[in-house]
Amino acid sequence: MTSVADSSCIRPLAPLFLSGKQKKLAVIPACGLPGVAPEHQAALASFAAGVPAKDAPRKSGWLGRLSLALGGERAQMLVGKPLAGLCRRSPYKLLAPGRGPSLPAPVPEDQALFEAESRLFDGRTALDTAFTAGRKARSALQSRFLAESRESAAGAVPAPTFARYGERFGRELAERRDASLGFVAVSGFDTHVSQGAGQGYLADRLCETAEGLSGLLDGLGKAADGTVVVALGEFGRRVRENAFGGTDNGRGGVMLVMGGPVAGGRVLGPWPGLADHRLAEGQDVDVATDWRGVVAEIARYHLGLPEKRLAEIFPGFTPQGPPPSVLA
Repeated sequence: MTSVADSSCIRPLAPLFLSGKQKKLAVIPACGLPGVAPEHQAALASFAAGVPAKDAPRKSGWLGRLSLALGGERAQMLVGKPLAGLCRRSPYKLLAPGRGPSLPAPVPEDQALFEAESRLFDGRTALDTAFTAGRKARSALQSRFLAESRESAAGAVPAPTFARYGERFGRELAERRDASLGFVAVSGFDTHVSQGAGQGYLADRLCETAEGLSGLLDGLGKAADGTVVVALGEFGRRVRENAFGGTDNGRGGVMLVMGGPVAGGRVLGPWPGLADHRLAEGQDVDVATDWRGVVAEIARYHLGLPEKRLAEIFPGFTPQGPPPSVLA
């Protein structure tokens, strides 16, 4: 097993977490939207709305509502690829990533091994029949997982493209005087099959994403001193590996907060742990920090949104306690 400290995945961001006065990255584990099942369509709709999808306002998303609430000369947003509903009702400028590297297909199985097994189980016995049926069922499930991964990536910037696009996005955001918000969706993390560990498919995508986030701050230049960047997913991954060398959709994920105003070099918020009795339904890291509380703090103390207007951004949201304090 490769430790986090040794992994090349974190190298582009490591100085922001580890290096003296440059500590401008905070990590919040077990983060998510409570009460939302880890299913792509519902989770994305809930993320865009800022409330569970069943309670979501129909005509706006939380980022669009925040843009309108900020108002003034900087009410516009810069968007890489708009997530359905997220920016609705607010003006935004699209900065399309253009053509770039796409997601590589994960290698699903050792086909040579399966072919050798097929020659051993050639249909003459009941065991052979059971093997053939099991292989067909496994192949069907694997195909479904791969199709889900492709579907979940649709409409987002592939992580290999984001590795270079992030700096361009940062430069454009720094140059604009009419935009105080930006949003980019990045894909490549639905690793049901052949996820890998310290090296492999997911490690490569995380490395590309880290390069993109680091590049975004580089592109911002001096504007990074006054910018907060938030990175999170609509859900996390399950704790245990599945039968295909991957992990299935889980609940609690990881949230990164970085930039000049961030008090970094810290892991913030409660950590439920990985003991069986601590896992949600015995298989997921539970959601211990609601990301809306962190974003609300940023909106209030960094963007200057009056506290009384936070209910417009996240209607019906009642914090269960003070959120992790990410700002310096």
